[in-house]
Amino acid sequence: MNALSIGWRGRWPEEHLTLEPEEDALVQAAHSIAAKRRPELDQAMGKVEAGAAEHGGQLVGLDHSLKSVDSFRSKVARRDKAEISAAESVGKARDLNRYTFTYPAEQYTAGVQATYEDLDKQGFTPIPGTHKNYWNDPAYQGVNTSWRHTKTGQPVEVQFHTPESFEAKEANHPYYELDRVGFLDTVERREAARHLQSEQYADVVKPTGVEGIREPGTTRVLEPMPSKPLAPVSETAKDRVRADAAELVERKRQEQDATQPTTDASIDPDTQPQYSNYDEYQQQQDADIAEHMDGHDDDRTTPNTSATADAPRSATADEPAPSNYEAPSNYEAPSNYEQHQQEQDADVAQDFAERASDDGGAGTPAGAQEAESAEAVNGAEAREGGVGR
Repeated sequence: MNALSIGWRGRWPEEHLTLEPEEDALVQAAHSIAAKRRPELDQAMGKVEAGAAEHGGQLVGLDHSLKSVDSFRSKVARRDKAEISAAESVGKARDLNRYTFTYPAEQYTAGVQATYEDLDKQGFTPIPGTHKNYWNDPAYQGVNTSWRHTKTGQPVEVQFHTPESFEAKEANHPYYELDRVGFLDTVERREAARHLQSEQYADVVKPTGVEGIREPGTTRVLEPMPSKPLAPVSETAKDRVRADAAELVERKRQEQDATQPTTDASIDPDTQPQYSNYDEYQQQQDADIAEHMDGHDDDRTTPNTSATADAPRSATADEPAPSNYEAPSNYEAPSNYEQHQQEQDADVAQDFAERASDDGGAGTPAGAQEAESAEAVNGAEAREGGVGR
């Protein structure tokens, strides 16, 4: 596949995975449909949760009820391309919309089966042959089922966990992701990942009666999947996989940080003024600057009484800046509050220097002028809690 025929390429650790433009278009179209149906499905699952609460059940992870488009791309790209087309892979996907319920271990079995009935009442029909009981698996424990929302026709995945097994699953996700994308390229490394995942389940209590949970929509027992014993691996192999998982977590954190607005960690957002729009913020800044400049004018031994055109605006916190104020045509709105404050501080300092220059220096020695400029900047910093920049 040449570069011109690549519609999507994965990032580390799946940079070897690609989709052609036509394949990527199919993925995005299906993902868009799932996104549009998400609100209705979320609402229906919320009603299911109301019934699950009778058994201590909770709907968890709702923020992730829609699979990310890149995760879906990866799934389609991992298919056996000799056996299945991208269109078939997209059509078979059942986890674009996915939900998880948790129950205390002592109420788990009864809760799961009661929730089957609640799902049916909310218009979800079980998809035959898609349900799995993994409670005997050392590396993943829970019940996974698939349903179709009758009204929209959208398939959904519903997982059932205890709070502890859900926590273990979340902690194990980096190992699972490394394995599923084919990054773990030897049998030993893949087995090392299973060992590391099994360690998270060491303290997870297996609910009573899980062997008797029935398959949704039937009276058949959903027997646990056969357990695959762990094969011996070296500590070195486990350490390598552990390091790879840590790198994956760090890279994802950096990607997430790159999409978030830049903030100064030393500023407590709870103590900062809140503004509903930029104009409101600008008015308050005008008032603060006017207050500082008026105060310094009172202290001058030789005030500039002739340059009335240069007098500061008289806006105060109770009297907004004039409505006819216009920003310079080349002005760019700052990307964050701290940047704007720095620009305001610089403007104040420059204004004092220009005013002193207009006075001809009378009664205001150069050292005093510098002190006044510094005082204005320091005063602005004090309004921000003394944050250094």
